[in-house]
Amino acid sequence: MDRAKFWFRRRRATTESVTATIICLCLVPMVVEGQSDPAARAAPISLSREQWPVEFREFLETVDAFRARFVQELWSDDQRLIEVAQGTVELQRPGRFRWHYVEPYEQLIVADGENLWMYDIDIAQVTRSDLSANDSGNPAALLTGSADVEEHFDVVDARTTAEEVWIELVPKDTTSDYSAVRVGFSRSDASGVLSALEFVDGLSQTTLIRFEDAESNPDLAPEEFEFVVPDGVHVLGGTG
Repeated sequence: MDRAKFWFRRRRATTESVTATIICLCLVPMVVEGQSDPAARAAPISLSREQWPVEFREFLETVDAFRARFVQELWSDDQRLIEVAQGTVELQRPGRFRWHYVEPYEQLIVADGENLWMYDIDIAQVTRSDLSANDSGNPAALLTGSADVEEHFDVVDARTTAEEVWIELVPKDTTSDYSAVRVGFSRSDASGVLSALEFVDGLSQTTLIRFEDAESNPDLAPEEFEFVVPDGVHVLGGTG
């Protein structure tokens, strides 16, 4: 396998992790600067809903759709930048999103409310799975509104910087692939708009996604969240 193909396949595994996070995040976002000591996570102390920043509560209660460009970075446990990707994202609660990577390789991930479709354009392959199987305790379910925040996460921290408000969540499921999920909201011109998503996986690798030109509650066409399998493309999973 040549180096480019190997790198692409490795990035695909990373985007699968991001997808899981997004399924959970469509319900609620969170982020915090720095990485907490894992030992401190053994017995997290949850913030009450009244202690959550207003930006976080309003996102959960009033934002039904979201659209933005994004830049995604994957960092190793020793803070080396492993890879960078970028593209666009549209979210529609409940349970729908379109996550389109355009660089360095094109990949389309669509959740239509029932199915999760991952289309690797480079290798002409589609993978289909049951959306509900991906959202239990996943950061992505937060964004799509398919998970209950307090049922699956402990909201353990909330911090404010000059530019952003950050919230940190820890999965209650000790077998989760993630040790922490963090979400950031802008305090600048578009105050309260989702600006960043960060999560730490079981290998202590950190994925940071920065959103640009973000819009809350834009008008999104229903067909944005429909996926039609292209002619000649192989489908894995499902029955068709």
